[in-house]
Amino acid sequence: MANPLRHLTGDAAYLAAVLGTISGPIVLVGHAYGGAVMSNAAAGNEQVKALVFCNGWMPDEGESIQQLFESGGPFAGSLVPAAIRPVPFTNPDGSEGVDLWLDRELFPEAFAADVDPEMAKVMAATQRPWSGAGYAGPSGPPGWRSIPSWYLVGTEDRAIPPGGAALHGRARERADRGGGGVARVHGVAAGDRDAADPERGGGDQPQPAISAVDPSGFGLAGGERQAPAAVHPRR
Repeated sequence: MANPLRHLTGDAAYLAAVLGTISGPIVLVGHAYGGAVMSNAAAGNEQVKALVFCNGWMPDEGESIQQLFESGGPFAGSLVPAAIRPVPFTNPDGSEGVDLWLDRELFPEAFAADVDPEMAKVMAATQRPWSGAGYAGPSGPPGWRSIPSWYLVGTEDRAIPPGGAALHGRARERADRGGGGVARVHGVAAGDRDAADPERGGGDQPQPAISAVDPSGFGLAGGERQAPAAVHPRR
């Protein structure tokens, strides 16, 4: 589904409303900012059976993505902060806001490192801006604390460095819940479609809808599809 990219709380509420139109079990897949959105949207929704983060942000309650970027450590190698170009705007109510674009020249290396160069130029030219309110907005209670979750680490990702992604993944492993795990693929977050392995699904269980939440409009933004009852990465 298309992510509004306006504010974490509002974007999560939008997704939660969409989930309310789906009957049966749901698996959510999120990339980058989409990970934070789906985790917030899924909290308290008993229909959501699993969360799959593809180099997705996973802030804990009260954390913002801006805080994680600025915390240094395993997130210090990200190329995104230096590529951000803020553009102020005025909301309909007269309040001021800011859109965050990625510099077109820096976009390919920061966000599409293994994409064909010509396609990366198209992605840079057609990107949708992320709002500063989404960047700085604190997370509510995250769904990953109560919902079985999987994390796919792209070892060459330039937006969420592998160390930061692995830190997210280890936090999921420490969560007091059953199921879940971490997998690593050589490449950026889009990774290998085979990383989602359906072999444990099926049976007489209802087939869950799978909704992909991607911040860029590329890659995972595929809407709702039928999926196996379990989605887990190969070890």
